[in-house]
Amino acid sequence: MIKNKRQLFQGLKRIKKIYNKDQKFYHFINTVEIQDLSESSFSF
Repeated sequence: MIKNKRQLFQGLKRIKKIYNKDQKFYHFINTVEIQDLSESSFSF
């Protein structure tokens, strides 16, 4: 389970790199990621 969430997190990091030029979308992805991780109570 943790391995799957870690892989998901790595995928989100790749998405962030792809959309790094669009700061608004970057912020949106970052906000969604934080909310999703806190809701699933998964900590790093």
